[in-house]
Amino acid sequence: MRRRLGEQLVADGVISEAQLQQALSLQSQLGGRLGTNLIEGAALSEADLLKALGSHHGTRTASRQQLEASAAAAIRLLPSKLAQRYQLVPYELQGKTLLIASADVVDAITEDEIRMLTGHMVRTSVALELRVKLALQQHYRVPCGVRFTSLAKRIESGSLRPVIRREPPPGSIPVGEGEDTSRSHGPPLSGRAPGSGRAPGSGQAPGSRQAPQPGRTPAPLAPTRPSFARRRPVAPVPPPPSHTPPPPAKPPPPRTPASLGKGQAAPSPAKPRFIELDDEDAELLRSMRGSVDATPVEVEIAPETRPDDTAMGEVDVWDPGAEENELEVMETSPEADGPVGDDLVADDDFLAQDGLADEEIAVDAWTEPRYDDPSLSLEERLDVAAAKLQDADIRDEIADVLLGFAAPYLERRLLLFRRQERIIGWRGDGPGVVGQALRAVEIESHEPSVFSSLTEASSLWLGPLPALEPNQRLVAGLGGAAPKDCLVLPVALRSKIVCYLYGDNRRDGVSGAPLAELRRLLAKAGMAFEIYILKNKMRLL
Repeated sequence: MRRRLGEQLVADGVISEAQLQQALSLQSQLGGRLGTNLIEGAALSEADLLKALGSHHGTRTASRQQLEASAAAAIRLLPSKLAQRYQLVPYELQGKTLLIASADVVDAITEDEIRMLTGHMVRTSVALELRVKLALQQHYRVPCGVRFTSLAKRIESGSLRPVIRREPPPGSIPVGEGEDTSRSHGPPLSGRAPGSGRAPGSGQAPGSRQAPQPGRTPAPLAPTRPSFARRRPVAPVPPPPSHTPPPPAKPPPPRTPASLGKGQAAPSPAKPRFIELDDEDAELLRSMRGSVDATPVEVEIAPETRPDDTAMGEVDVWDPGAEENELEVMETSPEADGPVGDDLVADDDFLAQDGLADEEIAVDAWTEPRYDDPSLSLEERLDVAAAKLQDADIRDEIADVLLGFAAPYLERRLLLFRRQERIIGWRGDGPGVVGQALRAVEIESHEPSVFSSLTEASSLWLGPLPALEPNQRLVAGLGGAAPKDCLVLPVALRSKIVCYLYGDNRRDGVSGAPLAELRRLLAKAGMAFEIYILKNKMRLL
């Protein structure tokens, strides 16, 4: 079994075991790859880590200079969403071969997808996670985060220093064992000299050490404070702030000509502002002035006036001496929906009649329907899934729709890709399904397996999984637990099988799965694969 990267670095003497444990502790807190945490802890340099990565994976490497100087023609070949999803940086184009860098080894399915989209042969290289993140931000405008930006600046400025972990001196008592370490400085609290069994003045000379007794290890002497050491003066404590409010500031005196110096001009008085009125507004203003001179008039804003009406300046003028200005209640017609005359009620009564009183009225935000929403009918979920398939920009989005739609009916779900004459594990979900074990599944098309009879789009497998050796590899991708029954359906693109959908319910059967709707969904998925290929071909034209 191949060693892990950290174990290999320790075995080769590149880092120490303490540095590895420190990087693993930092990784559990901040995430990221082990190499990033090793660089952040200054355990090794970028060049040493890149060399170790290439040796560990047995592949070529891509340096920082190569990623920063990536060719524009190479960047244009790979879609932004695909580069962001798989963390890939195309950095060079050599004839019909596209060189791509990644922080991990690129699997065969991803290489096949890039080859299909770009029409170029693919050669992959391994690079540092830090440089891949920064290159994606530089060429595809994908934010890499504050952590990677800060780490790059520290490397550029040379402020990255190794973390020195001080080991305790030999013979000292570790923290948490033996005596309290808070008493290692200053005079002892119990009146005994540290490390001695006598009280001061019991006959032992000051500063002398007691002879060790047989069978006992003498405790280390605590450092004492030199007699000539000067004590640091204690800063005086400022008095508490008074709660008495400060006196109000006096307004500045008016600037008179006498108070002005030479060369200073007196401030000019504020000029009055004039408002131009048209003929109708002027006539209305004159009539209002006449009424004010004749009889005192009070101006009030009507209580029923809406805020927007008040802002427009609509007011009711009420003259207590004029009968024509009395408030009149206008009755609505019997055909109106609201109450009439004295039957007017408050807004709260309306809410009480509708059952909305004392409740918050919330505005429901419109949310996009999901194909895994259990409140939708099966046909509605199928329509939503078809719309998602049309908008798919990468193959993983098609896989998300297929796995999510089948989730209510199949507990464990797998997608296996057919690549040339091999069937390879691609995506999966469910209890016990691990991505690394699934991607290790590989079955030759000529081997007898559950896929041997699935050569057409209309074919399917429904029943127990045959006890064949290739099928045991499939069981290993499921986590090692064989199912009672399983369902396998192919996905075809122009009568060519491109992948398979596998599902089971472990110890239960799969009779509850809607076969007709699943078949329709897989037919739409085949068309989505074709649309996806055509869209990327149009992008490259």
